[in-house]
Amino acid sequence: MIVDYANVFASLEKALAIYGAGRGVATPVRDKSQLIDELRKVLDEAVAFCLTCRVNVPSIEELPSRSFERLKLLGEAVEKLISPDPRARSSWPTSAW
Repeated sequence: MIVDYANVFASLEKALAIYGAGRGVATPVRDKSQLIDELRKVLDEAVAFCLTCRVNVPSIEELPSRSFERLKLLGEAVEKLISPDPRARSSWPTSAW
């Protein structure tokens, strides 16, 4: 809950518009529903990427939070996600080696 004393939020928006505006944007403050939609999209993309690395995030999330099985799967997921990606290596220029 936000309490707006003496219209502080409007003053904050004006200050952000002056100091924080990007190119062609009047203010960096954006509609919360738009941000939520963008967050959902990015989360879906992250889950899809994890699946390409053989990490099923939804199945891990279904397990009880402190179960040994969940901890085991999280550890395996970390290893899969941080291991060198052969796709990245094949796209690097050979002159870098």
